[in-house]
Parts: sequence; structure tokens; C-alpha cells
Amino acid sequence: MRQQTDWRRPQPTTRASHMTLASSYRKPIDEVDAYIKKRWQEEWNAGKTGRHLHSIQPEVEDKQQRHFSSRSAEVQTHRLRLGRCLLNSYLHQMGKHDTGNCSLCGSPETIGHFIMECPAKGISTTLRKMCQDRGMQFDLHTLLSNPSIAIQIHRPTDRRL
Repeated sequence: MRQQTDWRRPQPTTRASHMTLASSYRKPIDEVDAYIKKRWQEEWNAGKTGRHLHSIQPEVEDKQQRHFSSRSAEVQTHRLRLGRCLLNSYLHQMGKHDTGNCSLCGSPETIGHFIMECPAKGISTTLRKMCQDRGMQFDLHTLLSNPSIAIQIHRPTDRRL
């Protein structure tokens, strides 16, 4: 005599059956992810906006992790990466500053000037030494994409960016 199963009662399943089902979906999911990332990269490369960030981060990243000690350091670094911070050159573009020049040395106060060039701030000396000690290039890409270096920009800065 055959035993009848009750369709309303869940049947026991094995862990192996779940793993087989999950692994059968893994390949199509990976293919879709790769296609989306490829299209995203093509659009990022061909885009007209966001070129400042593109020069710092030319490759798209779907799992970008930044580790900062504080929210304000993270916000400041992202503003610098996006080129949308409260430096005088950007304020001048918005009509909020007369000249766009650095109030300490008189040069145009761009992100590069603020981080890498201004002799009056002293940030550039600290960052240059850090890059030298670590064998890294001293450029905006390195400075703004490495959290342990980017936090050094935040520490001595007493102004809101």
C-alpha cells in the first residue's frame, strides 16, 4: 500500500538540495552582473558630467567601501572627490566669491591647490611625506582614493568644505 503525502504539510528538504538550487542560479546572476557593470563603465567613460570624479576614479566600483573615523571626514572627502566643495574657486563659479583665489597666497583655490600646492596651509607637506613613505604617487587620485591618506586632509582643516 502506497503512503499518501499531505500536500499542505511541507516536505523535509536537505541542505544539499538548497545548495544545488542556489548554485544553479549563480552563473546567470554573475553574467547579468558582468553585463550591467560593463554597460555602466561604458556610460561612465562616455559621460559629459562628473569628469572631476572620473579623473580620480576612472573605473566603476559596485562595492566601494570607505573607512573614515567620522562622518564629517567622509563627507569632506566625498565633496573633494566630486569637485563640489566650499573652496573659493567653486564658490566663485556659483557667484559667491569675488575672485576664487586663495585668501592666504592669492593663487586660484582649486582642489589641487588646496591639497597639493598651497604653502600657507602645510597640508601638502604632510601628504607628500606620507606618499613618499608608502611609495605612492603624489597626485589627486592617490590622495582622494586612499582613506588613510584622505583623513589627513580633514585633520588640519579648520574650515568647512
